[in-house]
Amino acid sequence: MNIEQTVMEYLRKLPPDKQQEVLDFTQFLNQKMSLPKPDPNLTPEQKSANWLAWIDSHQSSNPPLTDESLEKFVEKSAEQNQQLTPEERTQNWLAFVETLPKQSANLPDEALHRDTMYD
Repeated sequence: MNIEQTVMEYLRKLPPDKQQEVLDFTQFLNQKMSLPKPDPNLTPEQKSANWLAWIDSHQSSNPPLTDESLEKFVEKSAEQNQQLTPEERTQNWLAFVETLPKQSANLPDEALHRDTMYD
């Protein structure tokens, strides 16, 4: 029996929700393998320029918070959270997580590689 047959045998024994987890994990692995490797010939200045271009491309849709607006946001969030039960807070968190992109961390591909992690 080869690996594929063994995996399929175990997969068939799992309940549907666990089968979905296996599917999600295999999709994650495929995505991870398909990420392009960063160019090792880029200078630190070019890497910085790439990051700055990425930041600029996201600032129009995500305007920066001022200290005052951030403070108000934190205060309001804390007030709202105090009124919720732990179960309600958990449901809110899970609902927020569901809104996040399924296939991307919204970071440039270069940021997701170990080769550039420690530059």
